[in-house]
Amino acid sequence: MNALTQDEAISKDSVQKLLEECTSYIVRPEKEYKEKGINLLNLLENLVKQMEDPYLEFLVNKNKIIFAVSNRDPVNLEKYVTRNFELLKRIDDKRELGLNYEALGLLRWLQGKQEEKLQAYIKAEELLREFGKPEDLIDANFNLALSFLKEKAWKKSITYGVASINAIQEVGLKKTQLKHLNIILATAYLNQGKIKEAKERIQVIENDPFYYSDVAYFSGKFNAVKGLYYDKQKAYEKAAYYYGVSSADYARFAEEKSKEVSSFLALENTLKLQEAENQKIRVENELNKERLRSVKYIFILCVITIIVLIVFGVNQFKASRYKSKVNQELSKNYEALVVANKKVDEALQAKSNFMDAVTHELLTPLNTIKGVSFLLQKKERSKAEAHQMKLINVSSDYLLSMIDSVIHLNSLDRGKEQVKKELFNFKFLLNDLLNSSLLTKNKHDNKVHSDIDVNIPDIVLGDMLKVSQVITHLLDNAFKFTEQGDIYIKAGAKFERNKVVVSCEIKDTGIGISEEEKGSIFTNFSQGSVAVNRLYGGVGLGLSIVKKIIDLLEGEIRVDSEKHKGTTVFVCFIFDKAEGIEEILPGSKEVVHPEEKINVLLVEDNKVNQLITEKIITNYGFRCDSANDGEEAVALAAKNEYALILMDVMMPKMDGFEATKHIKGNNKDIPVVALTALSEELNKKKFNEVGIEEVLNKPVNPEKLYQTIVKYKRSMS
Repeated sequence: MNALTQDEAISKDSVQKLLEECTSYIVRPEKEYKEKGINLLNLLENLVKQMEDPYLEFLVNKNKIIFAVSNRDPVNLEKYVTRNFELLKRIDDKRELGLNYEALGLLRWLQGKQEEKLQAYIKAEELLREFGKPEDLIDANFNLALSFLKEKAWKKSITYGVASINAIQEVGLKKTQLKHLNIILATAYLNQGKIKEAKERIQVIENDPFYYSDVAYFSGKFNAVKGLYYDKQKAYEKAAYYYGVSSADYARFAEEKSKEVSSFLALENTLKLQEAENQKIRVENELNKERLRSVKYIFILCVITIIVLIVFGVNQFKASRYKSKVNQELSKNYEALVVANKKVDEALQAKSNFMDAVTHELLTPLNTIKGVSFLLQKKERSKAEAHQMKLINVSSDYLLSMIDSVIHLNSLDRGKEQVKKELFNFKFLLNDLLNSSLLTKNKHDNKVHSDIDVNIPDIVLGDMLKVSQVITHLLDNAFKFTEQGDIYIKAGAKFERNKVVVSCEIKDTGIGISEEEKGSIFTNFSQGSVAVNRLYGGVGLGLSIVKKIIDLLEGEIRVDSEKHKGTTVFVCFIFDKAEGIEEILPGSKEVVHPEEKINVLLVEDNKVNQLITEKIITNYGFRCDSANDGEEAVALAAKNEYALILMDVMMPKMDGFEATKHIKGNNKDIPVVALTALSEELNKKKFNEVGIEEVLNKPVNPEKLYQTIVKYKRSMS
């Protein structure tokens, strides 16, 4: 540095070496090093101007740009960025031109010029992609990913975010940026409705070795993304929890920043006071030489001290106001969050109550229709009457299927569905469902081709009912939308440790799905178009239910389709291995016959349903007493001995829950089976609390009613 001050001749290599030394000082956090670096940089700036070397001037300016960015100094940043554009016309270095456009983008960001910032970043990426090094693309794509995220251009944000991650993985540099890129991608995926991809990015962040949950600002951003993830999943309680955690993190960040500001101001004040003290010493030394100037210097010293104190006081006041404002905003947001969470809970409860009421009101008359139909079928009828009875059965079955779908969807949305683990034969189940569909659904003379891998284990451990629901819905769609075509069912298996991964492919040559319609196939009540609904009927809940069940089972589903060429659905189930278990054979259902007289108490407030159900019970050879409400049921149960009580729930005077409590209080051993239109999943807790052993949903199947009575039989004394 002494050589520089003496204006001695210096070579280009010496300047570049000094620039490297200068850069090492500037990037260090200690103030003395930063001051040393900037002083050296100022000397080099003057020197290279005298040398009239454009490349060396360009390199000095690059370091000036780095210092201006670190200090968020838009004035000097614009000065040196502009000068470097002029120098690059003489140097003609495309890579450096791209890096200077990147610096221009940072300048426009500091100036709040969003459109100009975006154009600068796009230009920088284009140049660096063609002329730059692989590591240059990390920041270039990162800046674009973040900019397009703020513009809500989700697809572009994902494209550039993935490109930045690829660049990091290629060169192995700047790995700490991965967690920020994955937050960008998770946010963009969630706003595109790609829940699975967003979940993968969230898991990547949690496994990132550079992710520290104690870093308040990043943790706040991450928990906000988690809240958005559960919000999109309609898991509102979890969403509210993570939004609350995010708010707490941001509050912690604000408090830390406030402390940093206060600490910085205190340090700055100390340094300025020290500078004032140094100035005072210099003034006193100068007094020994020039006493005539003493008064002037003392006055200057006092003015400087007063200004420093004023600046310090103003900054402290601003910091205090900022902290107060942040606390008010956080308090307001928290209160709004509590209110919103309460409204969500109230809405969910209202929906549940509405579904209970609607279910009861629809299924009760449907029970009458099904019961009368069953009884009339027992008598000989003419062909015309038999056909009319068949129409009644088909119509009531269709209505029952639609009601069941709505109830099932409501149960899945509430998160009340639980995955059960039971042993079953997947191959037999698939064949049974296929044969059933051939008998009942193949109205359009379709040809069916099946290819079931023999390597699929005979016995697996999983939720047989939910697997059946998925396959049934998919087969129904294949048969429904295909006319005189082909339907292919293929199933295979692979093994992963103690898991069996069974993949099913159901392909048809039906009407297919257009690209526009694909985006909404898993949406409730979506059937693609009005024309499809008029031609094929239905309410558009099948695939929506399938998707929710697959998500619950932690499986996968994918749909490939082309208009007028058919549809292929790929489904993946994950089962536990069931080693050492004997094979479960189909058709091994036990046949039971009542050898003794069995007395049953039927509790039903609807007279029509009461008469029909009583007739079905007595036709099977059982005795049946009837009660019109809960009070009568309690009295009859205390007076007589019954093998089973069939209990309606929604009744006047005393409902089924209260009646069951009284009956169980007098005789806890008597079995009570609910015969109701209420949803079992939505009211499971109530049924368990009062001691109801089983729930038969209206309209009850006569054969199921018979099997239930025999199962709970208890001989009369």
